[in-house]
Amino acid sequence: VLKLASICRQKGNESFKKKTKEAYNSYLKGYKILDSHSPADEEEERQLQEEKIRISLNLAQACLEHGRTADCRRYAGEAAKYLLNENLKNPIKLAKAHYTIYKSYMKEQKLSHAKKELEKAVQHAPHDPTIREAFVKLEKAQARENALEKDSMARMGEKMGWRD
Repeated sequence: VLKLASICRQKGNESFKKKTKEAYNSYLKGYKILDSHSPADEEEERQLQEEKIRISLNLAQACLEHGRTADCRRYAGEAAKYLLNENLKNPIKLAKAHYTIYKSYMKEQKLSHAKKELEKAVQHAPHDPTIREAFVKLEKAQARENALEKDSMARMGEKMGWRD
């Protein structure tokens, strides 16, 4: 089961590099294989969870590439949940999960949700330059949004005859 899921992930990785939709299907197949299997013992469960984390993160990225933002958050969130387990803790992968969720919210222009996820990513990988750069971009986007809102309110006030 583990080997078959790993083969699906590798096939998905090859397809992802070629920018094909087949990546999603390969990752999903591997995900479903793991999801349908009951582990025999704790060691097998840990191995299955580790592979499921890898596949879930890749599946989330494939969903993001194809505009499936809700699915992206679902799979990245599941990976994050597993990564909070003491035996599987990996701050870099946990940061990657939250960063992927951040990107899905940015695609939808949900800046406050995006900021919350980016803050979680920073907690787990505070020195990651990609995450730091994303924070700067997010702050600029929020400043633009605030300026547009303020301008819109001022024009509405002018139309209604409001004065300072």
